[in-house]
This record gives sequence, structure tokens and C-alpha cells, in this order.
Amino acid sequence: MRDFATMQQRISTEMASPLSASRKRVPIPVEPSTAPAKPEPPEGARAIGAKIRQVRKEKGLSLSQLGELSGIPTSTLAKAETGALSLPVDRLIRLVDALGMPITELFQPTAANQRLATLGRRSIIRGARGVHTVTKNYECHWLFADLSQKLMFPVIQAVRARTLEEFGPLLKHEGEEFTLVLKGRIQVFTEVYEPEFLEPHDGIYIDSRMGHAYLNASGTGEEALILNVNTDRSLRRQAENEDLRRSKGQRRR
Repeated sequence: MRDFATMQQRISTEMASPLSASRKRVPIPVEPSTAPAKPEPPEGARAIGAKIRQVRKEKGLSLSQLGELSGIPTSTLAKAETGALSLPVDRLIRLVDALGMPITELFQPTAANQRLATLGRRSIIRGARGVHTVTKNYECHWLFADLSQKLMFPVIQAVRARTLEEFGPLLKHEGEEFTLVLKGRIQVFTEVYEPEFLEPHDGIYIDSRMGHAYLNASGTGEEALILNVNTDRSLRRQAENEDLRRSKGQRRR
């Protein structure tokens, strides 16, 4: 018992000695990191990148396919879609041309960031007038253009082509569509069914992924007018770009 008390006293003495204190671990102060934090991509670049990605996905294009169409490296496109890189104007123009969209579309809210109005949305047209475009096959008035997040896209079209040779390859695009003849007579060609003639107030509903064409079958010099309601938001972009290229070509002559 006396030996145990002696041992306890010795341990206490050693713990209190200067030598023991010098053996204690002293924490090493850590200097705060002075490396600059990686900056967040600008909000505008992220929004434009999200729009590019949205439209690319809608068209079913991979990054490599879009790179081939636009002539922009895939790595650059990947950075642009995340907002890590802002594309110069000349590359933006090449990109929107490859996607078939107006450049102004890049600066509109994406579908993911803009909720559809839940109640009370409405738009009124007067005189069946809308955004006007002229392409090889149709002269169009895109209706209710003030609603940017529509799920349906109504358009009044004057049918210009009268033969399949004049029309070109049958159209195919995403979604479904309904067409009603307003004036004149049209002939509808599809890649699955026999051609059909439609008169005023006749209509047709089709899967737009099936190749199709509407031709003017009215008399010589007579107009054929249709109302088409489709679900593919890219069609108006394509028409606007074709109209722009046509206008530029006319000015050069």
C-alpha cells in the first residue's frame, strides 16, 4: 500500500515538471487558404446554356452532332451548356442556325425556369393576323405569339406548293397536328396513306412524325388557306430562319 502511494506521488511530480510540460503536443496554427475561390458562372451564361441544352434535347441531337452542324468543338459546346463559357456572337449565330432557332430565343426563360400560368391565361387575335413568315411552301401567320409557353401552336397557312416536286421531301417533326381547310382545296400526302383531297371545313389529324405534305389543289391562281394546330415549338423558329435567309437572298439580287 505504501509502495502504491509512493508511485502515485512520483507520477504527479513528473506531470508537473517542466520537462513533462515540454513534451506536451502544441497545436500548429493553420493559415487560412489564400487561393481564390472558383468563380460561379454568370447567371446570364447559365441561362443561355440551359436554353441551348433544352433546344438540343428537343431536337434529339447529341453534342457531337450539334458540333458537326455548327462547326463548334464538342468541348466548347459542353462548357457553353453549363455556363462555364460564354460564346462570342459569331459562334452564337452559327449555333442558333444549326438549331433552327432565332437568336432572340436564347434570351427567353427556359421551360424549366418558367412555370406555366395555372389559371386565367388568354390571348386574343383580330383579323386572323399573327407573326408573319414566308417559306418555300407556306405563307404563315403564327397566332397568339404573345404567349411564349404555349403547348399548342396554331398557324394560318396559305399553301403555295402545287406538286410534290415543288414541295420537296415530306416533312417530319415531333408531336401531332390538326389541319382544317378554310378556303380552296388541298391535297394531303403522307408516307403511309393514299393521298386525300380536302375541301373547306374538311380536316385531318395526324402523327407529325409521319412524313406529310399539304399541296394547293385549287384552280389556277386560286388560294388554298388552312388552319394548322401543331405541338412542335421548333416549327416557327425554322420558318423564321428560312424567311430571314430568303429575305437576305432577295436583297443580294
